[in-house]
Amino acid sequence: MSTPQDFNTELPIAVSEVGAITSVGRGIQDSFASILAGMSRSTEVSGFKVFDGDEHDMVPLIGHPVAAVTEGFSALARWRLLADHALGNLIQRGKTPGAKLTQTPTGCTIVLPTLEGDRFYYDRRIRPPYSSESLLSGLLIKHGLNIPLEQRGYFCSGHAGIGEAILALKSKMEAGAIHRGIIIAVDSMLDGFSLLWLNEAGRLKTPDSAHGLAPGEAAVALILERADALQQRGGKPMAWLKAAACSEDDYGFWQIGRTQGRGLINALNQAMQNFGPDFQTELYTDINGEHWRSTELGMAIPGSSIGPSLAGGFKAVAESVGETGAASGALNIAIAAQALALGQSQAPYATILSSSDYGDTCACILQKAML
Repeated sequence: MSTPQDFNTELPIAVSEVGAITSVGRGIQDSFASILAGMSRSTEVSGFKVFDGDEHDMVPLIGHPVAAVTEGFSALARWRLLADHALGNLIQRGKTPGAKLTQTPTGCTIVLPTLEGDRFYYDRRIRPPYSSESLLSGLLIKHGLNIPLEQRGYFCSGHAGIGEAILALKSKMEAGAIHRGIIIAVDSMLDGFSLLWLNEAGRLKTPDSAHGLAPGEAAVALILERADALQQRGGKPMAWLKAAACSEDDYGFWQIGRTQGRGLINALNQAMQNFGPDFQTELYTDINGEHWRSTELGMAIPGSSIGPSLAGGFKAVAESVGETGAASGALNIAIAAQALALGQSQAPYATILSSSDYGDTCACILQKAML
């Protein structure tokens, strides 16, 4: 198990803007309102069926597609379409053209699923690192974001990639290389290769398997910004990013019966190390219906110091939008930041936990911006 990486910093870093697209909203405002209300737009997945033992027949799989946006496209094309919507939503909400946003030093990272391995083994369109580089370059050009190559990053590690992206951008901010960082996280579990991969691994929720996931898709764009840079351009923080930590577990989904939540425990304890007894937080998780994720979280809460600090239970965004893979951690941060900014949170802090299929974990803590 690797040594956890973390930051608990005195350098004020804000979540200054967010954008998103999900199955329940074409922007962060609609997505937030729908998720807060517990809404879902689950529907039959076109062209994919699973076996129903009671009916002795094949029936359509239920999932959470982004209607009229991604149907019929390959994985890489879906990522382009979704990320384009999310980044456009972020820029539109901020009312700052891309070219103006990058007049001062800005970095950008993209968070994607693991490109190597069985999931995309037969998809010839996806070849790391070319796929991630071409995807990010195309998005930046389209939205007028002039970001040099040395300030771009690519994290293809699934759910926990958001923590790695945050730590990388924070390091550059501390060094004075950039004033702000844009994170784009995108994934779709609904392309044909991903559905086959999930089905062969027995991970889909079907009539014969209640302990499974409902595939979804989403993209999220976030701006993390130094407080001084935010003030100089007249912006306001949605929330303060107070801590982030990454670790890894010896066991992920592929060792389903052996996880003890150690990766989440390590990341969570590292993120919380500078908080006192008055720390009160909501908890955002990537629980998606799979037994191993529930077991991992069930081990992590009593195994860490967060238990007495929990206020309002925990949030499971997948109940509304399904399993969104590499986009899930960023989506939880976006929803938490929006809740804190709008006074819809039951605590002054929000803790976001993410755990990738192969054992990578991260914990992030946001604080309400006292304006």
